[in-house]
Amino acid sequence: MMKRRGIMIAGVLAAVLGLTGCASPNPDPVKSALSSASGIQSAKVVVNHPGAPWNTQTLVTVRVSDGSVATSEAAARTVAQTLAGTPVAEHDVYVYFDYDAPEGATAPPMHVGVDTLRQVAGELGLDAGAARESLHMRPADIRRLATKE
Repeated sequence: MMKRRGIMIAGVLAAVLGLTGCASPNPDPVKSALSSASGIQSAKVVVNHPGAPWNTQTLVTVRVSDGSVATSEAAARTVAQTLAGTPVAEHDVYVYFDYDAPEGATAPPMHVGVDTLRQVAGELGLDAGAARESLHMRPADIRRLATKE
């Protein structure tokens, strides 16, 4: 009886986990829209499930022209406006910013610095303390930023 109950529980858990993983939002439309958005040179959008299938978060990396606060803030607003109303915006989103090395340098793309990210987070009303490598946008943040100019 106990063995049978354990098998039934395992079967139900497997079904729930399998169905939950199927609900991942498709990142391709967001990537396409971001890649053609003003102020963004290219974009990469990846949906992942850290730790469990029901933990959904999206990682967005955008390439911008430079690592300034103004450029990064404008790109962050564009990301929020592009995400708003899509299934991706129903989950936490982490936005990373890359830019090309200065003219004549042969270095790979550079990442926007921590000080810049924190300043941008503050300007946008996001958690500046969490802005170390990326901006963390919750669904409510995305909706709020998408309606502001």
